[in-house]
Amino acid sequence: MVNGAPTRDSYLIRVRNVSLLPGERVNHLFSPSLGFIKEPSARGHLLVATDRRVMAFAQDDGRDETYLATLESLQAVSYRGESRGTGSLFQGLLVVLGALIMYLILAYQLTGQFQGPLIPVIRMDAGAVAVMLAVVVVAWLLWKHYFTSQRGTISFQGGTWSFSFPCRSREARGHVYQLLDAVFRAQGGGG
Repeated sequence: MVNGAPTRDSYLIRVRNVSLLPGERVNHLFSPSLGFIKEPSARGHLLVATDRRVMAFAQDDGRDETYLATLESLQAVSYRGESRGTGSLFQGLLVVLGALIMYLILAYQLTGQFQGPLIPVIRMDAGAVAVMLAVVVVAWLLWKHYFTSQRGTISFQGGTWSFSFPCRSREARGHVYQLLDAVFRAQGGGG
């Protein structure tokens, strides 16, 4: 166990068509949405930390990318997480509240004033339904943005190279610092 992150005996000799070096073993497999995983995934993003290299794989939208870097050439690693302040959440809630108030005022004032198309099942005017749907969509987008995913980026840098790896969930964010610590321990020979 390296700083709370379990290490395991590696049976792998190849990860996504990249052969491991003789004597090299996989220390950690990292998924942007799950954090540490036990088995390498066949598709999507995958970060592999061995006792000699860092490997990053991206396979999505018909694009395949593979990055390999030796631990000796690694000079810096940075993690940048997306911060979500309560100020912008408060602003978003005010927008939703304002839209609801506007909807109620308009619905009260304009009831019976216009003869628009009526939606038969719910017996509501199409304009009122459109405003109501807009409020619901804005509320859903705010919920999705503030309460579901937490994104971040892990960047690896060497003398003449750099690459970034996404981090897309709370679980993965919880494992990021354990992963970075394990990479630097392996770089220093502490395994």
